[in-house]
Amino acid sequence: MEIIIQLLILFGLLIFAIKFHNAKNTAVSPEIYIREFTITKQHPSVEYESVEFVSVEKNGISTVRTTLSGEVLEAREKEFFQGRDYGLHGLQLISSSYLNQTMLLKHFVPEDVDDE
Repeated sequence: MEIIIQLLILFGLLIFAIKFHNAKNTAVSPEIYIREFTITKQHPSVEYESVEFVSVEKNGISTVRTTLSGEVLEAREKEFFQGRDYGLHGLQLISSSYLNQTMLLKHFVPEDVDDE
């Protein structure tokens, strides 16, 4: 019986330590949520994003313009558009179609960023 009580106490301490450790890590690094959206030649922007469609080329290079700074960024499928407004890993080109002139984008947004 004594061994069972000791095991229960150790198990409780282990659970407490895991929860405390996770809470500490969560507070240190901001949470990130993801927005996926499509822009096209016919519909070059969406209301809640600061990026506009420019083109999709035959060679697979897709081009966008940011509405914040006017910066023009290029990427291929699965790559990130890299620049001032989105940093190195803020905006990713998931897929694109030259024939349809469309892009599926993924925006990684820190939780504490306010939308304009």
